[in-house]
Amino acid sequence: MIKINVGLTGATGTLGKASIPILLGVDNIALKIIIRPSKKNIRFARRLKAKYKNNITIMYGDITNKSDCVRFVHGCEYIIHAAGVIPPVADHYPKRTLRTNIDGTKNIIDAILSDFDGDNIHLIYVSSLAEYGSRGKTHPWARVGDPLIPVPYDYYGYSKIVAERAILDSNLKYYVSLREAAVLYKNMIFKNLNDGLLFHTTFNGPLEWVTDYDTAILFKNIILKDASKMLAKDFWNKVYNVGSGIDGRKTGFEMINDGFSVLGRSAKDYFKPNYNVSRNFHGVWFADSLVLNSYTDYLNKSYSYFWKKYASHHWYFKIGRIIPKSWISKLAIQRLFKDSNSPRYWVDHNIEGRIDCFYGSQDAYNAIGEDWSFYKLWCEEEGYEEARSGSKMELSYLGFDEYKKPADIELSDCIKAAEFRGGKCLSTKMEKGDIYKPLRWRCFQGHEFYATPYAVLFAGHWCLDCFKEDSWNLDYIAANVPFYGQVWYDEHDKSEINRVYPYSVDEFPEINYEDKKK
Repeated sequence: MIKINVGLTGATGTLGKASIPILLGVDNIALKIIIRPSKKNIRFARRLKAKYKNNITIMYGDITNKSDCVRFVHGCEYIIHAAGVIPPVADHYPKRTLRTNIDGTKNIIDAILSDFDGDNIHLIYVSSLAEYGSRGKTHPWARVGDPLIPVPYDYYGYSKIVAERAILDSNLKYYVSLREAAVLYKNMIFKNLNDGLLFHTTFNGPLEWVTDYDTAILFKNIILKDASKMLAKDFWNKVYNVGSGIDGRKTGFEMINDGFSVLGRSAKDYFKPNYNVSRNFHGVWFADSLVLNSYTDYLNKSYSYFWKKYASHHWYFKIGRIIPKSWISKLAIQRLFKDSNSPRYWVDHNIEGRIDCFYGSQDAYNAIGEDWSFYKLWCEEEGYEEARSGSKMELSYLGFDEYKKPADIELSDCIKAAEFRGGKCLSTKMEKGDIYKPLRWRCFQGHEFYATPYAVLFAGHWCLDCFKEDSWNLDYIAANVPFYGQVWYDEHDKSEINRVYPYSVDEFPEINYEDKKK
């Protein structure tokens, strides 16, 4: 039997652990993983080796090391690049996040390009809905091509934009970028009770979900369909949104409420309206989440199925049903107020930048209060279910006729798109339909760069130099770029461009101290 050689990064993470048994459940797949040689990882590797024997190859290394990446990709036909630093770790360790998520991805790209058989290596990159930033009720929908605008302080979302752009700008023969919806996984409730990130989900923000199981099936189906020549020829060299359709579309409050429903309780029993931020947490519904499913048929276990089965996996939820609500609220929820990533910590320590960023102002925070009877939840409003169904979907404008076939795109479309982004297309020639040949562009701030028409028109990318990870000057950018402003002003006021506070990491060094936690 001829084996399909698959490489997997991020094997110790949520998606990696879910993918290993799915991939190795296929007789003709041989899996190679790269993991750092920590004691915990070594124990994990021994268990894998004992179970899967010669079907799995374990390499100890680090994707931030170029030579390790060269050794890792060699001999692979498919690379699933799922490794990355994610929140809440990304919130506390920005430098590590940028190094792993950006430099690590570039190392994988370079390793494939330098391999003598690199043209036969297919890169499957796992990105995130965090690229789209924060959305509200006005524009809850996004499709591939929508504005990519990172949330202030969100090094994770920023790093995913930059890493994906590196792939789109590369000369890889085969790649695909998968913008993953929020992931449901077995231990998510308890992992989320360890950091102030719990309070970053906006109650009225849209958030689409997909299960780790379905994502693992997605990886498997891409590989098997492609290897057997059953995958559509136009699948590769594109970006896709990975969602689950209407069943996985929720607001932040609904998701939290569904989580506590396993205790037979409501989120209102444990949270107050002002516990969570009111804006600037990445979240969106995918208008095109089923496009990828039409290629790969990966959707199996839905959002509803997940929560029905969740309680059965954890016997201690039965005990939680009889514990007084006040005990759980105080011991599990309110104890996180002291965490430096918690909004209550920012308020108690008067950290103005973050208060203004995530609430608008101290006065806006005070106005929210703690009484649910005075707080309007979108999911309880008339017309919400109609909105969630997508029957009256309002999409953002991309600056050109997005319904034109890629083969019909020409220079005039690029010129229009650049103007809507506050800039110019400096190239004077383009062969009609050649959307993968880089053109030269200039943004409103005068930065000049090269990017393909596909990246700009169809994948939502623009000038990376405008997004500096240490300034977050997004109010100014949105004010000058209609492409971004149309979604940014769903949650922000145009007067905010005049604020003097910086979105700077320097104002809050405790969160960004690299060696604080090991």
